[in-house]
Amino acid sequence: MYKKLGIGFVVILALVITAYFGMKSDPEIDTDVAQQPGPQQIRRAEPARELPPTPPEVVNTYNLTGDLPTLDGSDDVLFNHLSMLLSSVRLGLLNDDQFIRKAVLQVDNAAKGNLVYQHSPLRAPLGNLEIMNQEDGKIYINPESYARYNVYGDLMASMDTGLMVAYYRFYEPLLDEAYMELGYPEGSFRGTLITAIDQALAAPVIDGPVELAQPEANYVYANESLESLNMVQKQLLRMGPENTTKIQEALQRFKARIQ
Repeated sequence: MYKKLGIGFVVILALVITAYFGMKSDPEIDTDVAQQPGPQQIRRAEPARELPPTPPEVVNTYNLTGDLPTLDGSDDVLFNHLSMLLSSVRLGLLNDDQFIRKAVLQVDNAAKGNLVYQHSPLRAPLGNLEIMNQEDGKIYINPESYARYNVYGDLMASMDTGLMVAYYRFYEPLLDEAYMELGYPEGSFRGTLITAIDQALAAPVIDGPVELAQPEANYVYANESLESLNMVQKQLLRMGPENTTKIQEALQRFKARIQ
């Protein structure tokens, strides 16, 4: 019988670091095709440094002790504990098949600025991107579209950074095992995770209207600097300034603790 294992870090890993927030449900904006994973770039070949020990009160409260499940058998254990930590609404955002492998795959792609839709650890939010047509012929993203991403931004803002680091420290061996299956060396996942976080942190926060253009069938960003952003950064842009800020602030705190 496995002990109760905290998995809050998996939530941050899936919800933001992997940077998949329902982009597939907005086909009207043109996007690039995500690259398939592979060890083309080794970001950290040397073993990552040891993370600081987990505070005793966190170990006692969340039972962060005992053996991890196997990678193949991790889903049932993870989602059993997720059901005790998350509301049914938030739990419903996650795909429950090979979750850790999918999260690691998405992190690997996010580090390259790409997204993989068919193997995402997340379910797309309801609704589609809405646009506004102005009298002068210009097209803008309707700010009301940002609301469907509020659950992600609010969840990130509410996360306790110390607790997430403790969860990450406990589960890092499984994450690294899944990463090695992609052909990368032992101990290199955290470097890629940090690179993926940096991709999200580089996304601009646009407080004003975001103009679109439609040169062909699909919409593109009218501003060339926005259109040249990678897929991860474009997706954060489409979540709206408030959600992007919440996510970036949470990621910055998390990154500072795992470097």
